[in-house]
Amino acid sequence: DEGNIFISCVTTAADGDFAAFSGLIGSYSDTVVIKYNQTGEYQWHHVLATSGTDDFSAIAADGKGGCLVAGNYTLVSATVPDGTLKGIDNYGKTDALAIHLNENGERQWYKIISGSYNDFITDAACTDNGFALTGYTNSYNCEFASIGNLGGTDGFICSLDTNGNIVKLLSQPGTGNDAALCLAYSDINKELFVAGRTTSTNGAFKDNAYSDSIVGYVGRYEK
Repeated sequence: DEGNIFISCVTTAADGDFAAFSGLIGSYSDTVVIKYNQTGEYQWHHVLATSGTDDFSAIAADGKGGCLVAGNYTLVSATVPDGTLKGIDNYGKTDALAIHLNENGERQWYKIISGSYNDFITDAACTDNGFALTGYTNSYNCEFASIGNLGGTDGFICSLDTNGNIVKLLSQPGTGNDAALCLAYSDINKELFVAGRTTSTNGAFKDNAYSDSIVGYVGRYEK
């Protein structure tokens, strides 16, 4: 509402224009979150970087001058997160993570949404009383223990309250590979819309007749 602009930039660089952002490691990929005001003037930046691969390209303004940034990281040469994610737990392989930054770019809280396999957050949205995330996973334990895994990768949608607690976690599963990719929130109908792709013809996709193709899908959910 204030006209602020938030961007999330994934980069392998730590020089040139990116030399101004302290904390970048640059060995694989890092993420820089930047806030501009309504006239495009730089306000602050926040670096998300480990010595592995860090891709936090999902971002949503929180309506209070801050934002939620979400994505995933993969440790390469370390066994626990280092860099700016030091102190955050690691479940193994690729972990999905959401971080709330306040109006000054300071980390307020983080939420791991992961299991012991590969987990990805692909999009984020602000709702009237928190946030929503979507992505895909082939984990069946830890945060995903309540929904399990039907096979391959399953799409999921997760709602968080303003403190980062999980309110609801739902899956869009089949025995093939399913991925939720895009998310939108309607504050008029208080509904979430998810779009993605699937190769499944069972589970949530039992009506899919295209068994030899990757097809798109759209889902609509109560918040």
